[in-house]
Amino acid sequence: MNLSFFFKLKKYLNFSTPTSIILIIIISIAIQFILYLLGFFSISADESDRSIQAYNWAIGNPVYDASWLPLHRIILGIGFKVLPDIFWLPRFINYFFGILLLPLMAWLSQSLFHSKKNTILSTLLVCFFFPRIILSSVPLTESIFITFIISGIALFVNWLTAKQNLYLILASVLFLLGSAIRYEGWIFSASFGLLVTYLLISKNYNIGIKYYFVILVIISSFPVYWLYYHSIESGGAFSFLYSATDNYTSSHGGSFKKQFLNSLFPQFTFQNLVSLNFLGLIPFFFLLKKDMKIKLFSIIVLTSFSIMVLATSIGKALPSHNFWRIPAVWSFILIPFTAYFLLNINEYYKKPKPQIKYLLLILFIVFNLLMTSYEVNKRSSFTEVQIQTGKYLEKILDRDKNIKVLIETSSWDYPNILVASQHPNNFLLNTGVNPKIPGKSILSDSTSLEQLNNRNIKYFLFKSHGLRKILNEKNDFDMVKVFGEWFIYKLNLVD
Repeated sequence: MNLSFFFKLKKYLNFSTPTSIILIIIISIAIQFILYLLGFFSISADESDRSIQAYNWAIGNPVYDASWLPLHRIILGIGFKVLPDIFWLPRFINYFFGILLLPLMAWLSQSLFHSKKNTILSTLLVCFFFPRIILSSVPLTESIFITFIISGIALFVNWLTAKQNLYLILASVLFLLGSAIRYEGWIFSASFGLLVTYLLISKNYNIGIKYYFVILVIISSFPVYWLYYHSIESGGAFSFLYSATDNYTSSHGGSFKKQFLNSLFPQFTFQNLVSLNFLGLIPFFFLLKKDMKIKLFSIIVLTSFSIMVLATSIGKALPSHNFWRIPAVWSFILIPFTAYFLLNINEYYKKPKPQIKYLLLILFIVFNLLMTSYEVNKRSSFTEVQIQTGKYLEKILDRDKNIKVLIETSSWDYPNILVASQHPNNFLLNTGVNPKIPGKSILSDSTSLEQLNNRNIKYFLFKSHGLRKILNEKNDFDMVKVFGEWFIYKLNLVD
């Protein structure tokens, strides 16, 4: 394969590191813009549920969730006080953190290898890395969480060079923030605490007992608070663990084989094979033997990874969907080593052809773009129909903020309509929150107009034949609009 073009191009693209990172950020923005033009806004109902929770927190409504950690809704909630758009603001915030991952990856790479080429290449690889593209597009917790963890690790690596304990304190704060947004953050915090304990005991590093206890207090403060909070709210400090495992079991059953395939190690293996990011494992373990900085850095990475392997394969510490998200943070950490491999391929193969690293770079980009396309086509769950339905109801609710809409909740697509309407609290859920555990239907053959008026229900949004049949057989309801499978009715006395 003739790749002389890239040798010629290289002479004209010798930019400074900041300029290169800015250009890569522009590429990332373009990719994100294309995804939004294609209508890719979510991969599950969780994004809408989290946005609604954050909105309620922002307006002062009580919010309690047995398993979701609070920092994500606090970040979104603060944003809602500035821009109360429930659809776009969570995506803007998440995309900001997704972009922030690019310079942070450059920082981590520079801290590890002190190489301009490695720094720029790491930034380019993470730009096209398909988990970053997908997770930056949807308002879940991963982008913000990974940003905190990468920053904490980079601060620790810088401490190894600078020996200023302020870096350790700041790293502790970043791990603390990570632990308040995802439970994996607890594992990273514990791994960091174990490493700092080892460094203190070894006496080869001047940490100081005062700094040591400050670090332990910081990284343990949120987990201690969360355990205390649940002991008060639900009577059991570990009730959130039961809630998480129950959610997984109700969605996927109790098969150990299925659980193992969904767990960290198989998902990490598959994710890094299809993206070619597994190439970073070669220099990672090679440098582990001869570079003390990499060895200490790896204690955080390998300890947290090992604990999470056990937690997900044995303990059912799994989300209810999109299991490829689980290994994402460790895959991101591997990217600087993949860049190192591409730049130093001569160390690992005898007489390699000079073009091989360019070929591998092209394949990395192509494979990740193909995986992005696959995920976008397979996972997008916020449809144009749901957006149109919500927008139509938004106009009605803007005119009268007191009326209620009774919505069918037989599937997990209903939260998207609530978000698109910008008025989630004007909806009443016909059979409750969880489609898999339906409650008593508000609407039935015996439901009277008086009962509906008492709840101020004036509009109805249904898609199932049974519910629509109830309305169609009564003279008091008019069907006013149809969006795909969704039918909007109103009481015919409503203007």
